[in-house]
Amino acid sequence: MDASTYVIKGRPKVKSLAIAAGVSLAGMVLVGLATLFGWGDVPVIVGLGLAGIGIGLVLTTQEAARKASVEARMNDQGFLLVSSRTRFGLEWKDVARVSMKGNELLLRDRKGHEIKVIAPPGSQPEELDGLAEAMARHLDASRGYRRGEGRPG
Repeated sequence: MDASTYVIKGRPKVKSLAIAAGVSLAGMVLVGLATLFGWGDVPVIVGLGLAGIGIGLVLTTQEAARKASVEARMNDQGFLLVSSRTRFGLEWKDVARVSMKGNELLLRDRKGHEIKVIAPPGSQPEELDGLAEAMARHLDASRGYRRGEGRPG
């Protein structure tokens, strides 16, 4: 079976981006009004500060989503899960079971330990489903199963 890589991307929450855009917009409006009506430097500085905070929130939200992403690399020998927080892998011979439970991919090793891959916020459900199917195929192939044998295809 060919080596494959799956990436489950975290995406920024719309609510967070909307708040950041609102803060930036409020800052820009304040700058515009202060300039138009000659309110002085303080409202302009406050407006620029709000706009900067809004831009900072956008960047922070996007970075948090990027860090929530998970990459899975699989080949004939095993798999490796890589995220910003962890790096974990097993050989297929040590994997007892691959299953789904809600938005979690559950892997059980031969010793009974359970490993959970939780879908990052904003990810699409089919991304984790695709990873689970690919892992099941690799696991079946490592056991020597073919379509029609073992697991139903």
